[in-house]
Amino acid sequence: MLYSEQNLAGEFVPILNGFIHSYMLIGALVFSIGAINLLREKF
Repeated sequence: MLYSEQNLAGEFVPILNGFIHSYMLIGALVFSIGAINLLREKF
């Protein structure tokens, strides 16, 4: 039981970092698409 808890704690941080990284990538993608649409509407 103790070993599995330590393993879970060790696995949790990289998974969390992966989620944050993917959210940042998705946010940047959505932002760039929105910026392109805004520029397209202005010109």
